[in-house]
Amino acid sequence: MKTLIIAEYKNSQLTTQTLSSINAAKKITSNITLLILGQNLQPIISDAITIKGITEVIYAEHDCFDHFLAENIASFVASIAHEYTHIFSNATTDGKNYSPRIAALLDTEQISEISEVINDNTFKRPIYAGNIIATVQSSAKIKVITVRSSSFDSTVERSEATSARNLCLDN
Repeated sequence: MKTLIIAEYKNSQLTTQTLSSINAAKKITSNITLLILGQNLQPIISDAITIKGITEVIYAEHDCFDHFLAENIASFVASIAHEYTHIFSNATTDGKNYSPRIAALLDTEQISEISEVINDNTFKRPIYAGNIIATVQSSAKIKVITVRSSSFDSTVERSEATSARNLCLDN
C-alpha cells in the first residue's frame, strides 16, 4: 500500500491540517508520499523532508498551481494516482473542492471527513451534522479520502531528511 497526501501550506510551512492527515495516513501504511504543488516551494520542501514517517516528498512548481485551482490540481493528481492505493487531502475548503474532482476523474467514490481509521479500507466519519458516526468500508482500488483534522493529532516527529523529487512541469 502506498498513500499520497496532498499538502497544504501557509507562510512557507505545512498547515496543521496536513500534519493531521499525515498522522491519519500512518494508521494505514508506512509508505507515505507527500505532494507539494505551487511555486517557490523550497522552504516548504525543506520542512516536509524532515517529518518522520514521510517516505518521499514529490513536488511540482508551476504557476497553474498558484491559487490551488481545483481543476488543475485534480487533473495533475489523477495523472499520478495509479501509483497509490489511498489519496488523502484535508477536509478544508481547498480539499473539499478538488477531492471530488479527483474521485470523478478516477471513477471512484470519495470518502469524506474521516474521523477514525479502522484499517486500510474501513473508516469512521460523522453524518447527520455529527449526530451519528458511520462506519464506511470501500473496496475501491484507489480510495480518495478527506481527513477531519480535529480528529487526528497534528504533532509530528522530526528525523533526518528524506528525498524530494521534482515532477518537472514546464512553465
